[in-house]
Amino acid sequence: MKQQAYRYVKGHCGWDSVTLLYGDEIPVGREHRIAHLLLDPPSHGGIEIGFMYPPEGKEDIRLRIIDSTTRTWLPMCGGMSQVIGLAAFQTDIQQHFHLRKKHPQTTIRIKTDSGLVPIDVGFKGDRPAAIKTRMPDYPDYLYDEGLFPVDVRGIPAMKCGYFLIFRLDDLQRAYPKAEFRHRGPGSDLELLAEIQSAYIRDQGLSASTLYSMIYDLNPEEDGDARIFTRFFKGRGRPQATLFEAQCGTGTIAVGMAMAARKELPFTGNKGRILFEWGSAELTPDPYGLRKSILNMELENDRLISASFSHNIVELQSEGIVYLPSFKHSLY
Repeated sequence: MKQQAYRYVKGHCGWDSVTLLYGDEIPVGREHRIAHLLLDPPSHGGIEIGFMYPPEGKEDIRLRIIDSTTRTWLPMCGGMSQVIGLAAFQTDIQQHFHLRKKHPQTTIRIKTDSGLVPIDVGFKGDRPAAIKTRMPDYPDYLYDEGLFPVDVRGIPAMKCGYFLIFRLDDLQRAYPKAEFRHRGPGSDLELLAEIQSAYIRDQGLSASTLYSMIYDLNPEEDGDARIFTRFFKGRGRPQATLFEAQCGTGTIAVGMAMAARKELPFTGNKGRILFEWGSAELTPDPYGLRKSILNMELENDRLISASFSHNIVELQSEGIVYLPSFKHSLY
């Protein structure tokens, strides 16, 4: 059986590994099949697959994303936007989409299912040195899906769009012997999966529409808060990484929850939060304690615009990927 072959770019954003494909090279209607083949062994394409299409309006790139957790279209992936910003002027992406480099900063306009996402790429010499993702439309996307407090089997939480956000202190009060900061396999991670599953069952939701995020206000270094990602897929299984994957959309969702709870580390309508990812004490990370900056503009405690940047964004490979030629479909 003949293998399919497509050009790709792969990168990661603090353990959030993504594969980018050129959408105009993909047969129409085959996106899910191709994404699923890339997400799973033996391809190991990462956590999300992005299809980059030619612009239809004022954007530079039209982007659609299939996620390993939901196994279908995802409205936005912040880490993927950071990888695009880094790859745009170091791979064939620049030539394919006719992007013009301007010093000291170039803005790439990405159109996603959640709205327009400008990516500011700052240069040091000829190399990208700073990448900032601006998401003017994304907060409204989450607000439209709902931001409100919920009770999960006696544990207070916040529902923010398709995120279920817990404060670590609230979880530990309910389960004082559990260690929710560590994402390694075991009973504590299984307990959190069951807590989320209970909420899904109680609310009659689909398991593919909800991600868990945990945060607290007890940073280990110079941050303002910590975030712990907990995305469960298929029968409550966590994504297969022992480290906290940096998540841009989750960063914004946690910032929105903190604003609603009046927990922001600044006064006035503009400011920033410095987030630390995970716990260096429990999970020593090869990159050290990774950090993200969330810039916020508020109106009556409601986020009206946001931008973020992650401190770890790297390219992994570029070339041609040959997909497995399975005789039978698994999907």
